[in-house]
Amino acid sequence: MPGRSTARVADVVAVDAAQPDAWLRGDRPPTVELSPGVWAVPVPCEMFPVRFTYAYLVVDGSDAVVIDPGLDTPAGMDALRAGAADAGLDLGNLTRILVTHYHPDHLGMAARLRDLSGARVSVHASEGAFLADMIDRPPEVAAESEMRWLVAVDAGPDLVRALREQSHAVGALLRVQLCLPDDHLRDGDIVAVGSRRLVAVHTPGHTSGHLCFVDPEAKLLFTGDHILPTINPNVGLHRASDDGDPLGDYLVALERLRAFADHVVLPGHEYAFTGLGDRIDALRGHQTVRSEALTSVLRQRGPCSVSQAAAALTWSRSWEAMSVADRHLALATVFAHVRRLEARGLVAVVSTDPTRYGLVS
Repeated sequence: MPGRSTARVADVVAVDAAQPDAWLRGDRPPTVELSPGVWAVPVPCEMFPVRFTYAYLVVDGSDAVVIDPGLDTPAGMDALRAGAADAGLDLGNLTRILVTHYHPDHLGMAARLRDLSGARVSVHASEGAFLADMIDRPPEVAAESEMRWLVAVDAGPDLVRALREQSHAVGALLRVQLCLPDDHLRDGDIVAVGSRRLVAVHTPGHTSGHLCFVDPEAKLLFTGDHILPTINPNVGLHRASDDGDPLGDYLVALERLRAFADHVVLPGHEYAFTGLGDRIDALRGHQTVRSEALTSVLRQRGPCSVSQAAAALTWSRSWEAMSVADRHLALATVFAHVRRLEARGLVAVVSTDPTRYGLVS
């Protein structure tokens, strides 16, 4: 942007050099106005590897919207209050709370801000259904669902025990950060913010109801976790009962966003950037390489369960050195790739107990 210091990082160009500098140092960047009336406020979520989530404040006249308020912690509220003050805004004057997806580092403070301001909370209908299910689901039902997933991926007794312990802790965190929305947004819905328009774009993959938001006049694209400048967002199959194709959905949604290749990308983490077309190419390329590697494992080793295939693939660290959380994500990722290959007719179930997949000859 004119008058702003930029920096090339990887295949994209950061809009404000302070953001990638802080990211690479392991620090939180300052609150910054990235476009007139649009402020990026880094809200800490230090229990997660990404360290902070950007809450975006969009202000026009008497209207003020927050996109993804961030994790609900005392430090998070302090950071958001301070960022709002930089933008000349009292959080009690928010008029709408938009959430890209249900993960607690994005949704977390929505209920608290609604109580403070009276602003409505809006998510995609799919996220709303998931949130309602999570709130109403007894713990024993949640445990049964988790066990079905662990069996489906053939996690093994040691990993089952560790994953169940982790799941219990994560589930407890998620439940206290849950918030039932006041309304649902559909693809193409318009949210007015003064004279501005924010257009909802349904971008499933990271979650089934993930939304991006476009400001067509200012040429801004708020991407949540769908597109980040260097991190490959997790696209996984996290429920054994889910018969969808999250990776296929994700790839289709990526292509839809090429229409906004000339927009500034405002992601949920890392830093704002330009170069969306190149980033989409890189993300698609990453998924292609992963699918080809999985196909190669099945060709060389024969039928495998999800966990056997995951352990045979190459990751950023060895399978044995991975944390429980990373193994969980890796299993969900491989499960999604298996489902994509099934949908393409390249892979099929060849045996059960445990379920093993083989190439279709």
